[in-house]
Amino acid sequence: MNFELPLEFCTKQYPKEFVELNIKLKNQEHLLLLEKVEEVFQTQKEVILRLAPRDTEVWVVYFKIKEGGGNRMIVAHPDAGEWVATVALNKVVYGELIKKINEKNSVNVHELFRFTAPSNFYLSLEFV
Repeated sequence: MNFELPLEFCTKQYPKEFVELNIKLKNQEHLLLLEKVEEVFQTQKEVILRLAPRDTEVWVVYFKIKEGGGNRMIVAHPDAGEWVATVALNKVVYGELIKKINEKNSVNVHELFRFTAPSNFYLSLEFV
């Protein structure tokens, strides 16, 4: 399932190839994101979020269930201005993420689990 949201976002690069995507959610924007994240949780099917292009930056984020209990958040940078990230979380962590979004609590997704290599992507959802 693909969907595009015209959300405000910013990025930050860290040493050792770490990248952070901060998505700012205003008013009721969280409801569509919540619906899609719940869909991943319930159906265990992948959902693809395309953030509306900003300047020369394009983001595609794949949300999916990670079998085997582990969690992984990885980003790739295939072309200039193009970012592709995978948020592969187990059902327990997705449950925590759904709770945070539903309650409109800002969250650093990477802090919901033990963040270890090969993860190199931070995702933050900020309610403004």
